[in-house]
Amino acid sequence: WRAVESSMDVYFKAISTKSFDEAGVQRNWAAKIKALNGSGADDKITLFLDHIRDRYRNPQTHPDEPVAVEEAQRLFSVASSAIEQMLLAASQKQALIVSAVESPF
Repeated sequence: WRAVESSMDVYFKAISTKSFDEAGVQRNWAAKIKALNGSGADDKITLFLDHIRDRYRNPQTHPDEPVAVEEAQRLFSVASSAIEQMLLAASQKQALIVSAVESPF
């Protein structure tokens, strides 16, 4: 889940031009998702992240919560999908910024 959280950081910086720390956002998924929503993030991405947070990440942080190999493989795919969506959206945002700077009119 740390890689997903790192990708949230990249996505937030791309859409807000600040890091979560610079924006004063607490270091938890709920606060980061709220900040993403407030910065105009794609709701398909933030709804997916919130689903991951609520149904998978938070319950798994409990030390007594076992994860079978098959479940871990599925969750890895879920994490990969979330990362890909955020990095694609971040790169598209950066491309728009570059395009606007190169051709302002």
